[in-house]
Amino acid sequence: MISPATNYSVALQRKMQDVRRNLNEHSDEMVKRAREQLNWKTFVGNHPLLCLGTAATLGFLLVPRKRRPGADPHAMKAIHEIKESVEQAMHTLRTSPRTSPSTHSDVVSSLTSFVSATLLREGMRLAMHFGRQWLDRFREGAESHGMEERKEFPIPGGGRR
Repeated sequence: MISPATNYSVALQRKMQDVRRNLNEHSDEMVKRAREQLNWKTFVGNHPLLCLGTAATLGFLLVPRKRRPGADPHAMKAIHEIKESVEQAMHTLRTSPRTSPSTHSDVVSSLTSFVSATLLREGMRLAMHFGRQWLDRFREGAESHGMEERKEFPIPGGGRR
């Protein structure tokens, strides 16, 4: 007769062998699942919107923005001249003796006229510059779409010229 302790140890050894066999099967399955989860194609397939949002965000953050053209050197020169003229006029007003109230208002009036005329001239020049750019882009677009060149072009505010 086999003692109960021997039966227990034999049963325990069999159980340990089953656990080892099952452990190998389970570990192989776990390795297979881990490889699937680490595969980027599987992840994208399971979470397409998350991946799309992440790609769009990274693209927005990493791609450099289109540089805007720098300030026009002529406009910058005009602004610098205006600034110098204003500073010179203000210095003259501060340092000159006050002879009469009319002198002060004449200087301010002259300065205002000069500044407004310069700003108007530069504003018109910039408007012409941007208008020409718009017209050139419009013509290029018409040519790229196979349209023949027309002498009339739409005006941004409506109507025809």
